[in-house]
Amino acid sequence: MQTRLRPLAAALVALVLGSFSVAHADGKADLALVPDGSTVLMHVDLRGLRTTALYKDIITQLKAAPGTQEGLTEAKAKFGVDPEKDIHGVTIILPNGFQKSEQMAVVVEADVDQKKVVEALKKEAGPEKAAQVKEQKYGGATLYQAPKGETLAFLGDKRIVFGTGEQVKKAIDAKGGKGNLGAKSPLSGLVKNTDTSKHIWFAAALPPEMRQQMGPQGKDFESVSGSLDLAKGIGLRLNIGTTNPEAAQKMATELLKQAKEAAAQPMMAAMGIGPALAGMKAEAKGKSLAIAIDLNEQQVQQLKTMVGMMMAGAAAGKAAPAMPPPKQ
Repeated sequence: MQTRLRPLAAALVALVLGSFSVAHADGKADLALVPDGSTVLMHVDLRGLRTTALYKDIITQLKAAPGTQEGLTEAKAKFGVDPEKDIHGVTIILPNGFQKSEQMAVVVEADVDQKKVVEALKKEAGPEKAAQVKEQKYGGATLYQAPKGETLAFLGDKRIVFGTGEQVKKAIDAKGGKGNLGAKSPLSGLVKNTDTSKHIWFAAALPPEMRQQMGPQGKDFESVSGSLDLAKGIGLRLNIGTTNPEAAQKMATELLKQAKEAAAQPMMAAMGIGPALAGMKAEAKGKSLAIAIDLNEQQVQQLKTMVGMMMAGAAAGKAAPAMPPPKQ
């Protein structure tokens, strides 16, 4: 029997994944680059992630996949960047209406050969259009704009901002103190209440169009923020902003019920996440819903083993054998 995500749980998963759809030299985010009008912000501290066992395991598996090592070697040769060592942090910034406008900016903290990056940008444009890569001075930085509008700028020795031209300029303006994210912005409040010391964190003030895409449950959502810590196992924290206290309490009750039912499924036990689901916390605090899910290192290892078996089975064209439930 397959375990199905019910509407509320599915909506939360879609919300978090939708927020992902995307730093200082120490790997931390530089919020001074976030323009006013931004609605989604996500940061990945790669410097911190590299010290975790789970990240190391994932990288080992990725490098074993066909073509991955060649891609890493090509990136180093083409851009002068070793993705495994030289990229320290990535921040994704999305403005209001990004679903339709496709506007975005990505801030990367990395040790790079700037000359090689510019050369690679021109090569990607092709021999006929390399000369069409425009250079423009803006806000103390040099913008490099490809024929299709992709724009890149260096801010100092280790910071790269790239994305659509409009958003790159807004990020530079914000850094200079013009049009930066105000303290009264909804996104500022979300970031303030998010633990930005974790390996991955995100915040999204949900515009009406995004809420509509979430289906019937979306009408009660106003925001989502949270963090993911991989230091010891997996620790996920979510904070859902709703339209009223009743909606938050209803969500908490339904989520706890669904988590308890899912935890009882044999597949969840086999994957090692049954206890984590059973121990999930969901508490309504006014109009907010706080969710906490934790997997210890043993549970993470069991989950990795099960997923690996399933992937191996899929590659071989057959179902992977079920694992026995964990010993109590």
